[in-house]
Amino acid sequence: MLKYRNWFKIVVLLTVGAILAGGCSSSASTTSSKSSSSKTPIVLGLTSSETGAFAVDATYALDGYKYAVAQVNAHGGWLGHKLVLKIYNDNSSAGTAVSLYTKLITQDHVNFLLGPYSSDITQAIAPLVNK
Repeated sequence: MLKYRNWFKIVVLLTVGAILAGGCSSSASTTSSKSSSSKTPIVLGLTSSETGAFAVDATYALDGYKYAVAQVNAHGGWLGHKLVLKIYNDNSSAGTAVSLYTKLITQDHVNFLLGPYSSDITQAIAPLVNK
């Protein structure tokens, strides 16, 4: 049986791979007369444990998200739109993460949500995200 850390690495790699595959294939097939810079960016919102108990391990997940976004943007974006990360520090706190995801949804109006690091924080925001 795989340990939690191994499962997390697999999930991150699959997510990054899906984003890269979508970005590369869409940039090759897009033949719009508009340039990707004139299109509205797609905003991806997330919290990251930049401080607190999960800070060290969460850094790897955040670096993966940043790398994937940079790679997609380097290949023309996703469906011709550049990707932008909107990141808040949840301080490794489930309560803070819930507040920040609420802000991402209701105030920032991000286009997509990405998952935080740690099962505790993910479990706390799941009911909010499922609404």
